[in-house]
Amino acid sequence: MQKIQLQSNVRKEISKKATKELRKQGCIPAVLYGHGIKTLNLTVEQKEFEQMIKKMHGENVLISLSIGGNGSSKQETVMVKNVQYHPVSDGLLHIDFYKILLHEKITTRINIVLTGQAPGVKEGGVLDHSMRDVEVSCLPDKIPGHFEVDIAQLEIGSSIHISDLKIPEGVEILADAEQAIVSIVPPTIIKEDEVSVEEEPEVIEGEKEEVEAETSEGEQKEKEEKKPDEQK
Repeated sequence: MQKIQLQSNVRKEISKKATKELRKQGCIPAVLYGHGIKTLNLTVEQKEFEQMIKKMHGENVLISLSIGGNGSSKQETVMVKNVQYHPVSDGLLHIDFYKILLHEKITTRINIVLTGQAPGVKEGGVLDHSMRDVEVSCLPDKIPGHFEVDIAQLEIGSSIHISDLKIPEGVEILADAEQAIVSIVPPTIIKEDEVSVEEEPEVIEGEKEEVEAETSEGEQKEKEEKKPDEQK
């Protein structure tokens, strides 16, 4: 398990005005909590944190967090618990760090990465990647970077399940072994409805005679109304 260095400083003021000024200076507000420590309000440089995130490639990584303040410095082993982004600008807003102990198990989610090309897809099947990560329990130094799933043998109608994962020693999967990770499902065939030519509504013989009678009566009244005008 790789370990990345990151510098932080204790943040004394936590008002909205101070936080806004902090971001203008290129720093991000953060908080550290976990085993045996009081919650600490921190700041980290935005560029340094973004560079660290790129190195992580979305994987769980242990961080050696250096905490400076009041003329002293200490190190804590932490993990990124949560990162908040602005809903519009997508800018960094806040970071949660969680202190861990190397001798205590933790639970975390591990990404599942697909490799290879499934023959079933080439035959017209649809790839259904229904499970993209899985929760595990293990010691911090045993956390897998990710799980790789080779789909090179998947035909239409076949699946790969949790039980098919290559699980490292000391790692416990907290999910149903029979749960499907990825499947190749048959393509959906949509049958087009036949376009039918609109037919004239069928008129029953009795109804047809009534319609003709009403039409004749209407024509007769129209002729009678026109007669006075013709006489003028």
